[in-house]
Amino acid sequence: MHGGRAAATVTLDVDAHLVESSKASALPTYEGIGLSTTAGGVAETGLVLADQFRDGNVPASQRIQELVDEAYASLPPAPGR
Repeated sequence: MHGGRAAATVTLDVDAHLVESSKASALPTYEGIGLSTTAGGVAETGLVLADQFRDGNVPASQRIQELVDEAYASLPPAPGR
């Protein structure tokens, strides 16, 4: 939102993060940390629209289209539609 009005366009930002976990069954990342998460959200506001938690040895690019589709589907309709 800008000035109380919904934006006509937004930028979907998709990023992977490493999350430390003490969960014994979590497979480690290349840095030895237990989990990774990938999140998709609105770059302008930081609002997270979709996320995926996965074992650390799962590539960040795996199932990325599914995450983007989920994030996009959760956006409200464009103004004027």
